[in-house]
Amino acid sequence: DTEAVVQRHKEHVGIFLNYKGESEALRTNYSITVVNQLPGTARPTSKTISDSPRTFGQVENSTTDTGRGFPCAIKRSILEDETKGWKVNDCVIIRITITTFGD
Repeated sequence: DTEAVVQRHKEHVGIFLNYKGESEALRTNYSITVVNQLPGTARPTSKTISDSPRTFGQVENSTTDTGRGFPCAIKRSILEDETKGWKVNDCVIIRITITTFGD
């Protein structure tokens, strides 16, 4: 149901990568990490998303893949609750590591 999907997306924070290069194909490995800022607790220290290897800009069946998105990367209520450590003093730390490979 489309309305249910829209509602679920409103309840989450999304993270998106977009390729803006000129290469026809760029092979990558990547990870996206949201860092928990409360050290010394039993809480998770990070939440990592990865979808690798991934090729951006590759033309396949008349389609060019220029991005990757995670519309439900983390639940908004969890992120905004500073006692959980994902957001502290209105600051969220997101680390993105991208490795690219030649031909």
